[in-house]
Amino acid sequence: MKKNFFYNLLNKYKKLDELFFKFYYIYYVIRFKRRNKYKRSLYKRYRDKPVEPYAFIRVKNEIKTVQACLESILPYISKGVIGYHRLMDGEIDDGTEKYIIEFCKKNTGFKLFKYDYVVYPPHHDKYRELKELPKESRLDSYYNAVLSQIPKDEWLIKIDCDHIFDKEKLKNIFYLPQNDKDIIKISRMNLHYENKQLYVLRNNPICDPGDCWLIKNKDIYFGYDSGMNEKGTFFFYEQLKFKEEEKRIKYKTQLFNWHFPMVKSSRRYNYIDEKDLIKFSEFRFSYYQKAFFGIESDMLDEERILRLCEKIKN
Repeated sequence: MKKNFFYNLLNKYKKLDELFFKFYYIYYVIRFKRRNKYKRSLYKRYRDKPVEPYAFIRVKNEIKTVQACLESILPYISKGVIGYHRLMDGEIDDGTEKYIIEFCKKNTGFKLFKYDYVVYPPHHDKYRELKELPKESRLDSYYNAVLSQIPKDEWLIKIDCDHIFDKEKLKNIFYLPQNDKDIIKISRMNLHYENKQLYVLRNNPICDPGDCWLIKNKDIYFGYDSGMNEKGTFFFYEQLKFKEEEKRIKYKTQLFNWHFPMVKSSRRYNYIDEKDLIKFSEFRFSYYQKAFFGIESDMLDEERILRLCEKIKN
């Protein structure tokens, strides 16, 4: 009860919010200095030459955002694999396949990989009876097939096509790995663009779910996790695994991409309610969020984001 009252008070009084999070951040830095070694700045170089990663990309009906995404990684990512799979009965390609074919013709460092099986999306009821489901139709099998197209011992970066990247910040990430065991985690700002309006996903404005990273393709593969969450809802999703016992070290860095998960037609009305959206101009990122996720002012420039969103097809 006291906790709820405290947070309501913070939301009501913005100045108090700033003071609290400034205090909390100072406390965080002093109390948890050891954690700072797991942060790497985009403006420091931890190696003489940048890594040159392959893009690890999978697409399915992403025509609204695929152009904006792929153009935002060029020219600093110039090679990669774009995987796509056979659609389920009743599903229709929205033009994504044609776009990625043309993209790979123009950008010859990228190659297409068609996975000739139906693949069920995360949390699908088919995963409840895993023994009855063909292994080829599982997410982890599909991810491993796409991963197999990237040479061993090369660096790769996982790119989801509902993200738009800051080019210059993206370029800087390639100087962050110091050795082959380093993993650079990629956080995201969750936005929505519709009818030329920019929104924030109110309940989850920024996050680091741990499913996007820059990593060496050495002794890694995809497994899965499944079960029931705290709300009693079934889940199934792919999960990055390591063959070796030796520990990998995960580093985080500043925010350098915007995520538009609900622009995709299949998600817009199934996963989000209008109450979950708030206009970008009306939303206020807290001092804590800016400090913890490394959000710089240019990443909050609404006019700049809207210019980038012009390539999103509503």
